[in-house]
Formats: sequence, structure tokens, C-alpha cells
Amino acid sequence: MPLDFTAIDFETAAPARSSVCAVGMTRVRDGVVVESYARLVRPPQGLGCFTNTWVHGIGPEHVAAAPTWLDLLPEVLRFAGSDVLVAHNAAFDRSVLVQASAEYGYDASTTPFVCTLQVAKTLLDLDSYRLPTVAGALGLPPFDHHDAGADARSAALVAVALAARVGAAGVTALGAHAPVRASTRTARRRTSARA
Repeated sequence: MPLDFTAIDFETAAPARSSVCAVGMTRVRDGVVVESYARLVRPPQGLGCFTNTWVHGIGPEHVAAAPTWLDLLPEVLRFAGSDVLVAHNAAFDRSVLVQASAEYGYDASTTPFVCTLQVAKTLLDLDSYRLPTVAGALGLPPFDHHDAGADARSAALVAVALAARVGAAGVTALGAHAPVRASTRTARRRTSARA
């Protein structure tokens, strides 16, 4: 089975997981990066101020003319196709995908994910498992952390390096080292939304 997948990373404007303000994606075919995608996103109205600007540097002025998640969702779905999605801390990125999509009536809860953070914790002995630390430990190049496009590319390279380390023939085999669980925060929010 070839090592084919799409890595994804989100940045959010605020603590609300639906407040996506940037998305980055990297497509991998046969273990090689073949294409990347990155967009700024205008979060939905009513999600409050940009309290996470200190993390990623994105403020309301950067996304004032950007498309909404509803505008970008068809592009994102086309880019990902039927791939398994890979993310570093997939519980976070999965919850952003699910909650941002739910704002517009789209159910993304069954999208399969593999978490490079959890796989790295299983396979590597490090003091920290932050993406830059894991990438550095695997001999990968430095990158602009908290830039969604750069983080997606780095997560993709980490997945390829970890797969090579354990001889995983496919991304599903790599994911078997550390299954992704839905975050309890996502489950609570979705449950309360149905009540």
C-alpha cells in the first residue's frame, strides 16, 4: 500500500473551535509531497475578538476580505479527496474541522485522521512533542510554526519520516500506532447543540 495522505493544519481566531482563521494542507503521494494549499479564512460573525493573534500573528485586518469556511469548504474537500487526514495534535484539528463545518450544516465527524503527535509519543523518546521539536528530532528542516501551510507541510514530513522508521507501508498502518480519539470538548459541544 502506498503512503498516500493529506496533512492538514488549522489556526483559530479565538478559543471557539469553529473560529477557523487559516487552513493549510499538504498532499503526499508515495511518500513524497506533491502539492500544498493554504488560505486565510474569515471566521463566522459572533465568535468574539481575535484572542489568539499572539499565537499565529493573524488579526481581523488579515481576514477582513478572506473567504468564509463555507466558501472554502468545497476547495478543501476537493483537495483532500478520499485521503486519510494527518495532523499534529489531530484531536484539535479534527475538532476544528468538525465544528467549523457544523456552523454551516456540514457533518465532518466521520473524516478519518492520523495523529503524528500521538505516533511520535509512541515511537520517540523526547522531552517535548511539539511539532518543531519532533521535526528537529527527525532531522527535518525548520519551518514557520503556527503558519497553517508550513505546519501542514511539516506534519506531512513527520508522518513520512515516522512511517519510514517503523516500516509502515501506508498511513493507516502508521495510525495504528496511536489511534485518534475525539476530544471530549467536541463531544460535549455537539451533544449540547442537539439538546
